[in-house]
Amino acid sequence: MTNQPQTHWYAPTDESRSPLEQVADALRYKAEQEAMAVYLKDGETPAACVARNRADIDRLMTMLAREKRRSEHLERLLRNLHALVRGECPSLLNEDSGGDAALDGLIRDALAPPCPFCAAGDGPHSLAHEGQP
Repeated sequence: MTNQPQTHWYAPTDESRSPLEQVADALRYKAEQEAMAVYLKDGETPAACVARNRADIDRLMTMLAREKRRSEHLERLLRNLHALVRGECPSLLNEDSGGDAALDGLIRDALAPPCPFCAAGDGPHSLAHEGQP
């Protein structure tokens, strides 16, 4: 057997293995091909599939970075607006003055740092975690 790279899509053979082992290898290889086939488009090679998936991942990472910048910008705007309203016209966020305290609570929760005890750490702090460090 030579040490040249494989250029065909077929099961490799190893003459040092018994015929039964070679058949088992071929069957295992065929099963792996069939399992991979669900990810391949018509006529696509595994290498082309990998390249396509990498390109998709690059596009998704670019979109994620853009949305993260957008989210951070909107968070800064909300922080500034909330501070302005609380400083200039706090009655808008006070129920006793006809304002909306629930809205104030929602804004505070949205701007709160993530809670390390909450699932995935991506939500506001839950009262169920009170008393934990």
